[in-house]
Amino acid sequence: MTVSHRWITPAVALAVLGLDQLSKAMVRAYIPLGASWTPLKGMEKFFSFTHITNRGIVFGLLPEWGDYFLYIGLLVVLFLIFYHYNLKGAPSFLYLCLGMQLGGALGNLLDRIRYGYVVDFLDFKFWPVFNVADSFITIGTIFMVAFLLRWERMN
Repeated sequence: MTVSHRWITPAVALAVLGLDQLSKAMVRAYIPLGASWTPLKGMEKFFSFTHITNRGIVFGLLPEWGDYFLYIGLLVVLFLIFYHYNLKGAPSFLYLCLGMQLGGALGNLLDRIRYGYVVDFLDFKFWPVFNVADSFITIGTIFMVAFLLRWERMN
């Protein structure tokens, strides 16, 4: 009897979605649009929470295409669900990566549906401002690619 790890994807996706939406709600409630807040004095040169909106894609590119990105985001979410549905007997780590990607994609899609833009707030000064959903999409994708490349060499 094999143990199914399929539950990992929806569990991780829901956790990521919750964390993403909670963090964005806190930013919207406590940091005015365009303003920044730094939790520790002297840290403002390196990091702050900066409330901005993004109608475009990564790094704010192509904001005039904002409406199209809602549909692209929906297609990405549907693809990830389809991929999960057809993924059978994979190692649990693959389901974890897929859950991170799906939760992040859902978080940004929900923003686009509700507001017409994505709320960004993590500002490391040397990089464009981003959010929790972006972080999990990126981490999940990097881990998945690294895992699949390693897995392919082993098989």
